[in-house]
Amino acid sequence: MTSLRLAILGHFPVDSPPQGGVQSVIANLRDVYAKRDDIELHLIQHRRGIPDGMTVRAGYTMHNIAAQDSRVLPNRFRTQALVEPLLVKLSPDAISTHQPEYALAAFNTGIPTVHTIHGFPAN
Repeated sequence: MTSLRLAILGHFPVDSPPQGGVQSVIANLRDVYAKRDDIELHLIQHRRGIPDGMTVRAGYTMHNIAAQDSRVLPNRFRTQALVEPLLVKLSPDAISTHQPEYALAAFNTGIPTVHTIHGFPAN
């Protein structure tokens, strides 16, 4: 009885403990939402050092887009072009983003999006 399809975008732990604030927040959200029968949860990330592809786990689906090790442009500039088509395909009801490059992809789809800012620069 799914009533909400939710996509969470940002770096999250795959098979290890969270490293840093963004991964910790996404892991906590994942753990809470994965227990709910009324939410179809999708986690999406584009980063180096992760297995490429889709993995279904208990209560959620991970979509890992492996980033290239050698590149001309930094990977974060490629994130929008790689993530946006996946969002359109999944067609979530809402999106939660946790890093700016993911927010750009989400806002472009027109799907309701909430972006969480994790910290501010000093000054």
